[in-house]
Amino acid sequence: MSDKGLIMIGWAALDVVYGYQDCDNSLTHTLSQIKKISSFEKSEVQESTAMKQDIQLNFEKCQGLIPVIAQDAETGQVLMLAYMNEIAWQKTIETGKVHYWSRSRNKLWLKGETSGHVQEVREILVDCDLDTVVIKVKQLGGAACHKGYRSCFYRKVQDGELQICDELIFDPKEIYGK
Repeated sequence: MSDKGLIMIGWAALDVVYGYQDCDNSLTHTLSQIKKISSFEKSEVQESTAMKQDIQLNFEKCQGLIPVIAQDAETGQVLMLAYMNEIAWQKTIETGKVHYWSRSRNKLWLKGETSGHVQEVREILVDCDLDTVVIKVKQLGGAACHKGYRSCFYRKVQDGELQICDELIFDPKEIYGK
């Protein structure tokens, strides 16, 4: 199976969990944005990577992005699934705070930069193919989900329907104004 085929399977899973639509066009747009990283940012990654030669993740396999599972370091609860590019990876390693690549905004972002719900790195696990990571975090502010829940996985399928199975921590309208 091609890398694009594997990515499309991942996008199909995200469609089920998050309700994404038009995955192929979103994927193409996101990948084109990633390729437009400025030469300054590329040199920053190259310099930073040179300092950390021992950790070389396989960003090329998934066309510049790797999936990242954020997990509560104390409870083991899965908090969210997001993506990193090389810059986000390096910023995470350098700062001890989780950075992601926002596919919707097409930019690097520090988790919690708007809400204050920052994720502090406690441990990083890398899979056998060097193309997926689990980051065990201390979730500041109590919530990882932009919808106001502790976890983005705040719904479960029960009797063929989605049921909320988590407590609302904050009102997103108060934080994001939406």
